[in-house]
Amino acid sequence: MDEDQALTAFTAISNQTRLRSVRLLVVAGTDGRCAGAIARALGGAPASRISFHLSLREQSGLVGSPREERSIIYSAVFPALSEPTELLPARVAERRNRMNSDSHPSSDTK
Repeated sequence: MDEDQALTAFTAISNQTRLRSVRLLVVAGTDGRCAGAIARALGGAPASRISFHLSLREQSGLVGSPREERSIIYSAVFPALSEPTELLPARVAERRNRMNSDSHPSSDTK
């Protein structure tokens, strides 16, 4: 995952409603949830608002929404959810390694 994709993913969960709804979908697993059920679980937020937030996460690839008869069932896309969180620790480790090698010069300079 490149940095632009990671930024899109982080933006997609950048407010409380978006993050809480993704958490609900993670707990729901592959069964997913419809917007109305998510709205009720979030304390009665309007289903239309939840659908709007879910569509943003769907565009980022974090959420899928296969249609089942007349309902849209949203579910977490687990690989897409884990990739952005793996990017940051990898960058931190790279930076730490560079800092360690810069602070310990080679003994070949004697």
